[in-house]
Amino acid sequence: MTAAPKKGSKAPAVSAGRTAKPKAPRGESKAPAASSRRAVKPAAARPPRKAASAPPSKRAAKPAAPRRAPREAVKTEAAAQTPRPKAEAVVVVSGSRVVDVLNMKKQKVGQIELTGRMFSTSPNAVLIHEAVVMQQAAMRQGTAATKGRGEVSGSGRKPWKQKGTGRARAGSIRSPLWRGGGVTFGPTPRGYGYAFPRKKGRAALAGALSAKLAQGELVVLDELSLAEAKTKAMVGVLNTLGLEGSVLIVNRDESGKLTRASNNLRGVTVIDVPGLNVYDVLAHRHVVLVQSDLKRLGEVWA
Repeated sequence: MTAAPKKGSKAPAVSAGRTAKPKAPRGESKAPAASSRRAVKPAAARPPRKAASAPPSKRAAKPAAPRRAPREAVKTEAAAQTPRPKAEAVVVVSGSRVVDVLNMKKQKVGQIELTGRMFSTSPNAVLIHEAVVMQQAAMRQGTAATKGRGEVSGSGRKPWKQKGTGRARAGSIRSPLWRGGGVTFGPTPRGYGYAFPRKKGRAALAGALSAKLAQGELVVLDELSLAEAKTKAMVGVLNTLGLEGSVLIVNRDESGKLTRASNNLRGVTVIDVPGLNVYDVLAHRHVVLVQSDLKRLGEVWA
């Protein structure tokens, strides 16, 4: 007989048929079991795979494509093949342009070199847009008007007494709350124009004229005069010059014949050099200048 354990002491738990294995001390690694049911077999060396012959690639079968030529070379070849349209601005020398001087029969009588910033300025689209908006604002009539309570007709008498009638109090029949009364904060005649810097206006005009010259839409005449102030005579001159569409004629026109002859022609405007502006230059397709006015153009707008 075995002695029973004392109270308070812990006895090792022993299972039936199994012996307790001693625990390994801390810090020491567990040793592998001497014998195990499954023995680890060494990995068998696999035979080397045979190198399979790669299928021929599709790219190799195709012949090599010829190398493309650079874009610049293609553009130069295309530009050399296509003929360039003839323009009146023939020569460009240090920002100036040489333009043919024609007579009223469209015959070349000489050449003139357009110098100065008025014909050699790169157009600034933002500046030109500002100038056009300013001119359109200045052209507004601004005649809209309404009458306030002090301007409409009516008596200044109080319609009824302040209290005792049961109705809302009222002091005048000209009140904006009444039918036929005045208008509160209505429009009054005013001008919509505003100041525009002079340098910006000149730069915008120079850009517009330079663009017309670069596009070949600027014509220089040796003189422009009519024997009679007749619309038929003006139509004949424009047809001879081959000017289709709207035309802006920049000339002093001291006799007034050009202005009277073009009043009945839609799209034809005669203007003096001091009145030249960006809006008229852009609104017309062609600009006609007289050779004698080129000097004045530089003096006024330079």
